[in-house]
Amino acid sequence: MKKVAFILVMSLLISTLSPSIFVNNKTINPRYDQERKNEYTTQINSLSIGYHTADAWAVLVGKLIIKSATRLAKIGSKTYKKVPKSKVVNALKNYKGTTYSTGSKKYVITKTDMKHMLERHHPRYWTDSKKNVKKQTFFDSKLSIKDVESIAINVAKQNRSGLSKVSSTGSKQFTGTVDGVKYVMGVEKGHIRQLYPLMK
Repeated sequence: MKKVAFILVMSLLISTLSPSIFVNNKTINPRYDQERKNEYTTQINSLSIGYHTADAWAVLVGKLIIKSATRLAKIGSKTYKKVPKSKVVNALKNYKGTTYSTGSKKYVITKTDMKHMLERHHPRYWTDSKKNVKKQTFFDSKLSIKDVESIAINVAKQNRSGLSKVSSTGSKQFTGTVDGVKYVMGVEKGHIRQLYPLMK
């Protein structure tokens, strides 16, 4: 699919950058050679460069394809560009996860849980899986995967009492502040599945 899209985009770009050439044939009135008594008809060929209507459509479609292929999120003065899903998969290759216990309850962060957090809210791993970009928030780009894990556990510790009351099949969101940044942490069925900073 990616190869097809690439070929289509390149074809449209070539069409866009290669203007159409038209040959205009024009016949002028015959002239009379007074000396040789011969009559001549002169054919003038001229070239003009322009664009067909189809070229205009190619430009429009090409722009739409390129725009959709490069998804951006502008939050405040910063612009974030989506990355391939393979980037977060490779980054988590050796990630082992962690566990937090409070009372009789145990909460885990698995590789899948961390992947969800990173591809939704980390600038280096954002895959644009959340379509409502206007409400998108991002972690500090300098945070490592271990830093994100540490923030999640820190927020969990701030809400140990509430976490101890969530049923093993239940779900709930909690908030906590780490290094001056307020975060939302979501748990579901014994997993810490969600973590993101709140908009300032």
